[in-house]
Amino acid sequence: MTIINNPFLKEIEALYVGLFRQGMIIGTIDELFLTFEGLLRAMDVSRPPLFKINDEPSRSFEVFCARGFIPLMIRSDGKKENLLIGIITHDASGQLRDFNEASINLEEILDMSLKMNKDNSYLKYVFLTPEQAKELLQHKLIFDKRQRLHYLKGIDADTTAAESFDAILKFAVSENATDIHIEPGPDGLARIRYRLDGLMQTGDYDLTMENIRRLVALVKHRANLKIDEHMLPQDGGISFGEDDIKKNHLLVNCSLRVALTPTIHDPRKYGEKVVLRLLHSKRDEYDLEKLGMKADIKIRVKKRLAESKGLILVTGPTGSGKTTTLYSMLEEINDGTRNITTIEDPVEVALSGITQIPINTRIGMNFPEGLRSILRQDPDVIMVGEIRDKETADIALNATNTGHLVLATVHADDAQSTLLRLQRLGVGSESIAPNLKVVLSQRLVRKACFDCLEEYDARDELTYLLGGKYINSELLLHHVAPGNKLCRQCGGVGYRGRFLLLEYWGLGYDERQMIISGVEDHDAYVEVAMKHGFKPMIYLAIEALLEGITDIPEIIRSAVTEEEFLRHGKEIGAWLNRHLENTSEAKAKK
Repeated sequence: MTIINNPFLKEIEALYVGLFRQGMIIGTIDELFLTFEGLLRAMDVSRPPLFKINDEPSRSFEVFCARGFIPLMIRSDGKKENLLIGIITHDASGQLRDFNEASINLEEILDMSLKMNKDNSYLKYVFLTPEQAKELLQHKLIFDKRQRLHYLKGIDADTTAAESFDAILKFAVSENATDIHIEPGPDGLARIRYRLDGLMQTGDYDLTMENIRRLVALVKHRANLKIDEHMLPQDGGISFGEDDIKKNHLLVNCSLRVALTPTIHDPRKYGEKVVLRLLHSKRDEYDLEKLGMKADIKIRVKKRLAESKGLILVTGPTGSGKTTTLYSMLEEINDGTRNITTIEDPVEVALSGITQIPINTRIGMNFPEGLRSILRQDPDVIMVGEIRDKETADIALNATNTGHLVLATVHADDAQSTLLRLQRLGVGSESIAPNLKVVLSQRLVRKACFDCLEEYDARDELTYLLGGKYINSELLLHHVAPGNKLCRQCGGVGYRGRFLLLEYWGLGYDERQMIISGVEDHDAYVEVAMKHGFKPMIYLAIEALLEGITDIPEIIRSAVTEEEFLRHGKEIGAWLNRHLENTSEAKAKK
């Protein structure tokens, strides 16, 4: 009995099972390439199928397509080359294809065109929906690399504003970009950039001034902003309806936050910079189980969230995922039994079952005023977008003292610096000590592409980084090999996706006594916390390196500075030596 877990395969179960029982192993685009756009990028690092004459499809190719099959590309698995064939799942009338008929048709055309049968080991298969097949053929995406580039990035001198907007969104959503930047430049030039895995990437576009001017006007129109206002900043948002989602199904539960600001360039032409932030309102986007917390930390966080009062703080630089962490914690306790209210600047995503209040300083609605209002609304749980001043901090701590659970963010370098930030804002120790329960400090770090990693002895690099020869034996780590520009997994970047590094500091009796005593020594708090199991960011980073998840350059870029490595060089060296000794002993026992 075949067990089918893939939702798409369940829809076409009769076709899938019928072909599977004939010995044909067929995947879906999502399984093999993640997205349709991923399939097109894979085509650029593979060979086109040998079915063309002078760059036009041959008669054999047309016969394949007429029978419901599309030869896609020739891929190498390191040992041999395989022809990947797409099998269209439905006929022209929308009916699921009969597996017997499909199998016979495939056998006939393979024998006629290639003198092969469908079970040949040089043939691989992938299911295509009729819509995907139509896209491939109508846009001539099989043989024409330029057409694929235009389809993926979609903008040149001839595209309309609406086509440009759709193309930008298609690329951004399919690549999991967090932001889109439309930027003016000197001499009438402009560029579009995306933030991918925390870094900016420039789109490869042929832009004209008229194209950009119309694109910005379209964005303003969609965001209900003043189209003729060029000298003042404007903020708004764009939501997507059914027509948008039909064009790009990835826009389901997605919206845009829009921010425009004038620059030094001529505003009468195009002098505004536009930033579009992609927001996802799908509830399962905010799930503690999907954040990537280590199991022990997740258990502790859940225990704290189950309590009725206390202050939980989250810190980290801009773009480190603090809002996602806060929303995930709120969703964890959003079971209908508690009154949950947030005050945010701005409200990033609308959450079902939670009251969310936006800051509006123009009418005097700031964090302190909003918090006072919330406390009159009989809340159980309060989320504060950011504690910026003494007044907000005092109200938040007083709320915990009167039986409320408060979650908030504070800008600080690490967990212990968050406490010192409250002290330096002037918040009283007698208020902090009993009410501050937990501080989370986090970073988002890019994962190294598995296909681009190579192993090396890191002793020389660590000798420089730690400021001395503290490593006693060979230490094998991984780093991204330079020059792998044809990698189909990461597109030559060397990294794909990000993971969470998270400090968890649960304050205990000793730390509370230090707070009451007025201690403001950062290292003293770290030392006491480590005695109780706290693990600083630098140790979390070293563990990630040892596990081969990322490499040293990325850790330095996103999580731990060279100065921090140098400052803790001797103790990190000793810790690594103990790790190497334990690893050697474990291997010897085996």
